[in-house]
Amino acid sequence: MAYDYAAVRQFIDHGTNGFLASPNEANSFLAAGLALIKEDVDLDNLRAHARQITLEISWDQVTKKLENNYRDLLQNFHSKDKLASSPVLREIFIKQ
Repeated sequence: MAYDYAAVRQFIDHGTNGFLASPNEANSFLAAGLALIKEDVDLDNLRAHARQITLEISWDQVTKKLENNYRDLLQNFHSKDKLASSPVLREIFIKQ
């Protein structure tokens, strides 16, 4: 369970390998926790999917993605349209 924010949304698929809550909303986090308890959630399946995702994540992967984001930023720095086409860069720069 986590807030749907930053890197978390890249790895957690709500209901498949975890539960996401709206950022900055404590009630949303509580609702996600209650859903885990009250709803018919296959916890064994949820755990298996969560484990699979964690096994696929490596520091090499994380740093390569960061390098690619920086490369995209440098290549598209002068074009807001190109920045808007990149979800990661759009989230970082266009919202500011």
